[in-house]
Amino acid sequence: MNARQLIKTTWRRRSWLFTRLGPRKILNLMAATRDFVLKRETTSALPAVVKIDISPICNLSCTMCIHADPNGSEFLERQEFARDHRMTIEQYTRIIEQIRHRTASVSLYTWGDPLTHPELPE
Repeated sequence: MNARQLIKTTWRRRSWLFTRLGPRKILNLMAATRDFVLKRETTSALPAVVKIDISPICNLSCTMCIHADPNGSEFLERQEFARDHRMTIEQYTRIIEQIRHRTASVSLYTWGDPLTHPELPE
């Protein structure tokens, strides 16, 4: 992603990004941008957007999903997703406390469906 695309993406997401920015988030975003522009392998910043997969369980069969075809990979064949693999509220709270005031946004899914988590409202 070049600088022009980064600016365009940021501008498109300005409503949720800029309404929640405080001094620590701004400093974190500046550090992340600096490290991105300098193409550093390590960064001192936390990610601007954090994806937390609170539940690996999904009842969909999306064709583009890694879980769609377990026969395609040895790794996928060994995967098991039991109901007790869901993230606890304590684990979630610990992560949120670590990124509080520095991360601009949190997404509650990566590969699983967060709506399958029975404690989602909490």
